[in-house]
This record gives sequence, C-alpha cells and structure tokens, in this order.
Amino acid sequence: MTKKSLGRRLLAPVALFCALLPAATASAQEPVPITSGAGADWGVKASFRSYAVGPIAHGAIAVEDGASVNPDGTYHFPIKGGAYDPLTGATVVQLSGAVHFTGHAGQLDLKISDPRVEVTADGSSLYANVASKTSLEATEITQFPNVRVSDIDLTDKTPAIADGKTAWPALPQALTAAGAPAFAGFYTSGTALDPVSFGYDGPGGRPQIESWSQPGAPQFDKVVTGTLGNGTGALAFDPERDRVWSSSYDGLSLTALRESDLSSIAAVKWTVADAFHPRNVAVDRTTGDAYTVDASVQRVKETGGVFAVDTTFSSPFGSGASNALDSTPDGTIWTVKDDQLSRFKDGVRTAYTLPQSYDNLAVLDDGSIFVYAQFSARSVGRVTLGDGTASVTDLPGTDGVTAPGFTADGTLYFVEQDYSEYPKVTRRLWSVKRSGGGYEKTQVPGIATGIGGSFITVAGDGSTIYVANEALTGLSVIRDGKLVDTIAPDGTLADLETSPDGDVYAVWRSGRIARLGQVGTTPTFTATPQDVVVEPGAAATFTADATGDAAPALKWQTRAPGTTRWADAGTGSSFVLANPVSNTRVRAIATNAVGAIASGAVSVTVKAPVQEDPPAGDGGTTPPPVANPAPVPTPIAAPAPTRAPTWSAPKSAKVSTKRQASVLSLTCGSAACAITAPKTVKVKIGGRTYTLTVTAPKSLAAGKKGTVRVKLTAAAYRALRGRKATAKVKVVLTAGGQKTTRTLSVSLKR
Repeated sequence: MTKKSLGRRLLAPVALFCALLPAATASAQEPVPITSGAGADWGVKASFRSYAVGPIAHGAIAVEDGASVNPDGTYHFPIKGGAYDPLTGATVVQLSGAVHFTGHAGQLDLKISDPRVEVTADGSSLYANVASKTSLEATEITQFPNVRVSDIDLTDKTPAIADGKTAWPALPQALTAAGAPAFAGFYTSGTALDPVSFGYDGPGGRPQIESWSQPGAPQFDKVVTGTLGNGTGALAFDPERDRVWSSSYDGLSLTALRESDLSSIAAVKWTVADAFHPRNVAVDRTTGDAYTVDASVQRVKETGGVFAVDTTFSSPFGSGASNALDSTPDGTIWTVKDDQLSRFKDGVRTAYTLPQSYDNLAVLDDGSIFVYAQFSARSVGRVTLGDGTASVTDLPGTDGVTAPGFTADGTLYFVEQDYSEYPKVTRRLWSVKRSGGGYEKTQVPGIATGIGGSFITVAGDGSTIYVANEALTGLSVIRDGKLVDTIAPDGTLADLETSPDGDVYAVWRSGRIARLGQVGTTPTFTATPQDVVVEPGAAATFTADATGDAAPALKWQTRAPGTTRWADAGTGSSFVLANPVSNTRVRAIATNAVGAIASGAVSVTVKAPVQEDPPAGDGGTTPPPVANPAPVPTPIAAPAPTRAPTWSAPKSAKVSTKRQASVLSLTCGSAACAITAPKTVKVKIGGRTYTLTVTAPKSLAAGKKGTVRVKLTAAAYRALRGRKATAKVKVVLTAGGQKTTRTLSVSLKR
C-alpha cells in the first residue's frame, strides 16, 4: 500500500542536536571582571535574628570586616570581586564582610563571612565561610569553609540592566543540607531564608541554559541516498525485483532505481508532443510492469532489459486527469476519477460507480480500499465493491482529511488543522483505528507543534510516523507518541512513502531520493556521578557509565568555586580529583556519533575541621541543660543471607507467530532488581538490516521472574523464513547496589 500526494513544498535543514560546551569555546568571549558596584543585601533569616537577641537566647549580633546593618535590620556586604561571563550568561559575585550571631551564654555561636553568589546554568547558590557550633550541646566550633549555604530560585527573575549597572533584586533562597548543620539544628534543609539582592558595575544577564540530546533517544536521518531527474514526484515499490519507481510530472518520465542501494536502472521518457505528464506511479508486483496516470493510465514494460511504454495498453478517462494510482500484491492496479473507481487486472479494466466524487485513494495489501478527496472537504471512506457499483462508509472524525497515512492493519493517521483562533493555527495528530465493527478516533497526545499534514507515512513497525511540517522546512519523526527527531531535507518534498518491506522513502523535486531510518540512539547514563565527602587532604573519586550505540565516550568536566565555566578534566569511566576544594562541581559527558548528554552536576565536600571552644566569657556560666538526651542505640539483627539474581539465555530461540522470541530469563534474588535494556537492536537477515523492538521489565521485586524479548517487524519475520539471524542485546542488571552487565547473543529462527 502507498499513499500519494503531489505538490510543491520546501524543506530546510534542521540540526539533530546542539550541545553547548563552554570549555571548548572559552576563547570566544572572556569573562568580564567585576570590581565595583552596589554589593549585596541579605538578612540571613529574620526569625533567627529575632531569636538570637530575644528573651530566650539573650544573645547579640555583630557585623565585622566591612559588613554593615541596613535600616530594615538586614546586612550589607560590599563587592570584593567576581565576573560576568557573556558566553554562558553566568555571574559570580564575591562579597566581603561577616555577621556573627551569639547567644545562650556562648552555646549559640554562628559566624557567616565572605559570602559569594553564583548564578549559573547548572544551578544558582549562595556560598560562604561559616564557623559554628552545630548544636547547643556542642563544645567545639566547626569550620565550614566555602559551604553552599543556600540554593537560589531564579524562576521568573531577570536582572535590571541600565547605565552600565546590573542589579538582581530579592532572589528567593532555601537552606541546603550542607548549610543546615551551621544553624545549630534550628532549621532543616529546604527551609526558606531571607531573599538576597545584589548589584554591581558591569554587564549581566540570565544564565544560558545548556542544550543536550534527550537520553536514549533514537536519531533518524537519510540511510541511503540516490539521484533522479529534476521535477521528481511520486514513488512506488517492487521489492521482488529490488526496484523503486519514481514519476516526474515536470520531467515527463518514470525512473527505476535499485531499492537496495538507490543506484540507477533505467528511465522512460515522454515528449511534450505526447501531451502526457506522469502524475503518479504504481507497480504490478507479479509482472514488474509499472503504471502511471494522467488523462489516462499507461503501462511501462521491460523487454530484454529495455523499458518502454506499452503502446498496446491505454485506458483514457472521459475528460481531465487523475492523481490516484495504487496497487496490491496480486498485481491489481486501482485508480479513481470523479465517481469512477477503476480496477486493472491483466490489462483488463473494470469500472465501479461511487456514490460521489473522489480524487485520491489508498489500497492496503489485504485489498482494503480507502478513498478521499485531496482537493475538497470530505470524509475518508472505506469502499465495499458491488456489481458495477461501490458503496462508501465514512470513517468517523475524518471530515476534511486530505493527506492520510495508513498502516498495514488499516489504522489511519492524519493531522487536524484548527483555525478557531486564527491567525493562530493549532495542528494535532490523530489516529483512526479499527475497533470491533467500527472505528475509534484517538489523539496522539503532546504532538501539536512543528507538524503539518501534506505528507505523512508510517513505518512498517507501526510505531514510527514521519510527518512534514506545515512550512515544509523539515520532516518530524514521531515514535510511540513522542516527537523524537527531525530530518533535514534536500529541497522541495515531492513524496513520502512506506515500501512493502516497511522502509520509509522520501523524494524531493531536486531529484534526490533517500531511504530514511534510525541511524543510532543517543547515550543513556546507567550510572551517574554522586556527591563525594572526603577527609582533608584526601582525593575525591567519581564514577559514571553510559550505554548507547557502540560505547559512548565519557569525559569529565569541573567547575571550581567562584568560576563561571566548565573545564575538561579527564576521560574514562572514573575520575580522580586530587586535593579537592569544597564545592568544586563535577559532571560527566557521554557522547556518541548521534548525540551528547550531561549528567547532573555533583560536588565534593571536604570534611570540616573543628577547634576547641574558647573559655566562656562569663567566667563559668553553666550551659543550659540538654533538652533532648542522646537516644539509646537499638540493637540491629544480623541480616539474612543474601541470594544473588540468576539469569539464563538460550543459544537459539524460535520466533513465534506473533513475531516474538525470548532471549533472556531472569529471577531476582533477595533484593529487588532494576533492568536496563536497549529499546531496539539491529539484525542482518539475508544481507539487509532490520530493526527489532526489545521489551524488558524495568524492575522486579525480590524473588520475582522476568523475561527479555525481541519482536520482529513483519518484513523481518518474512525475511527470516529459511534463514537464521543473530540478535545481540546488552542487558544491565542492578541489585543490592551491585551492577552486572551481560551481552546476549541469541540465534533467531522461525
């Protein structure tokens, strides 16, 4: 079955992905130093200020080293340095000064000094050097150098930039887990602190969000390309003879290429004197004859390797022309003109009268016929043949559909254009599927942007839909209801078709033709770096692992406290940071041929040193009693013996009539299991490559069993008859904190 559309459309290149790597282009724009300006205003936390000097703590608050008290009771910290980075949009402002809280006769002691505000793409925070007693019972001061005190929320916040000055007003912030101990246990992580405002002399802006590939996303492109004559139009396929045919209305020709590599076979031309312009093409797959249509249907035959128009066959219409032409595997050719549906079999034409006029059709391999009106508003209808007449049953919800795409089981896809808010036009993707004795219309959720409707086709696996956008500046690829990629064009799109083998082809009026398909999968992290806490002077080790096409390359980047850019720091699955400084940020980048992804930024914390508490200032005031005595430890029973998970893979597996084969059976042990497997794998059958779908449970409870299976496309299942193919599937099993990777190699047979 093929679906035909003619028209002049324009496509333009669209990037597959864009990964901003600031470290690689650091020389393009250097950070602008910050040396002066308004400084920062921050009250730490209003309730804490009140508590410290109130009737319970009987304490005091002092500002030191250049900090001052504002009229509203908050504190001002002057500018000490910093930088704004025009390349990344990041801002770092280093401030000076300190605020010192005391109370409870010296048992409350908290000093915050030299705060620093960092506004960056991977997170915005306030850092400071903090010295504190971590509880009212502590006898020593703990140092928290360069601690991340709070995280800043930039939502709906932008800086005011005028007269060479930048100001960020009232940025909300919340206490971090690292900053909570410094407040003597008064507040937990996530507690709101007073907002911070800061300003400086110099340029500024919001951080530029980095753009990475979606993890584990299939990437699509032109797999094989070929060249035809200019003005190329519709496509038809003859898989039995490894041929793809293309018509050319402007070029007055039919052209045959080898389907396997899109190399040229032959071309048949008409002349202007013939007054015939091939509008569409279909193939009799039993004989290899090609048919084309204009004001009549004509046939092209091969004799001794020479292709020519068969002058013994002609079937003109009464008047005008038709675009409609399609075929079935048994060699039947169909066309429609006005209210006449015509069937050609072995050169004999049979006509059926329809209840109304149509100008296009689609015929499925099972013989189902659908008619529609490409140039007038009418529902798509399913045809039932009678004796010289044909009835048409309208499909619900398809009124005005002009360019549907069909799957082998009769499911119809189309794009609805909503003009209710014109000039805004909203486009939605819908499916109409057989359900019981009728049809059910369902919207494909989340697909409303970047699609058109003039060209749409569905790959043979039924899960991948290709749609040209409305401006026809790109092809959108939709898989499992998600827009996963775009494909750059080669000019004006002329046709978009699925072959009987399930492959998708596009042809452009520039004379270019391509088989489209998945060229790879972006990486996915199977293990990500985690925050690390080390003793003073010790090194910090970070690890990561990723899966994807081939073995994704891993590299590491660091961003030192007070800097605005990431710097490349190492490669491989592990990275050692020698002599780390607290709150150095670390991340891993995984890259393969089709994409790059970044892990979340983690940090290293160097354990804080402690110092003895100085003598109490009151000459021996007794500390307040401990309100909550230390709890008595609860005995913990010895853990039960653990059972490791087990798994078993056959050397060969038989593919069922449902086109499925089990390639791995596994049973979780005493711990729950997490299973990671690729969504698809590729196999070679008879010299061609096919994509198989992999299904696997994401997780299993302790002691539960699961199965990993592969499912073949209909074309792959047919090709496997009398042959064998090897499926290689990489499965990662994680249980009890232990990860095991196994690559299965299973021979498939029917």
